Amino acid sequence: SFVYISASLGVAVWGGAVCRETTVDGKTICSNNGNIPGSSVYAQSDYYDNNFNDIASAMTLIFEVFVANNIWDLCDGLAAATGDVAGVRAYFVLNWGFGVNVLMNIVLSVVINSTLEVYGEKHYEHPDERIPIRSRLTSFNFTALYQSRRQRAITLDKAAAQTTLAQDLAYELNLESWDAASRDSLSSFVSSTS
Repeated sequence: SFVYISASLGVAVWGGAVCRETTVDGKTICSNNGNIPGSSVYAQSDYYDNNFNDIASAMTLIFEVFVANNIWDLCDGLAAATGDVAGVRAYFVLNWGFGVNVLMNIVLSVVINSTLEVYGEKHYEHPDERIPIRSRLTSFNFTALYQSRRQRAITLDKAAAQTTLAQDLAYELNLESWDAASRDSLSSFVSSTS
């Protein structure tokens, strides 16, 4: 809404100051196009479509001001076309200052706050509902850890190697409880991959 209000204000104050053609069928449409120096960046970059002649062009111009896309080249061209150097510069600075420094920071803070609220509900307020690491790990993760420890266990007999590998996996995964079910589960996985 700020972009629309700002663009409407620009159209009301400087509408019709810049255009690509000055005459159509013998009628003068824009009279200030000649005030823009041909050597200016505005003219050389063909920024004539970035103007306040209609609301769509004005909203595009305001968006370019928000992202600081050649802001001073646009400002200089429009100031030369309108003859209102102080007014155009003040308009651009206020739009950039309020739009970028205030509005964008408000939007960003709302997004960050919402993300942290959802994250906090999920991870801190209900820690019992978090999925334990054992159930999140896939067979691929077990296989990767298993392969990294396999060389050390080759010198042992098969039963000792399976137990050693299962213990190493439990240690690597930092399992809180090394109960019989966990040991059997890891041992069966190790024996199935051997």
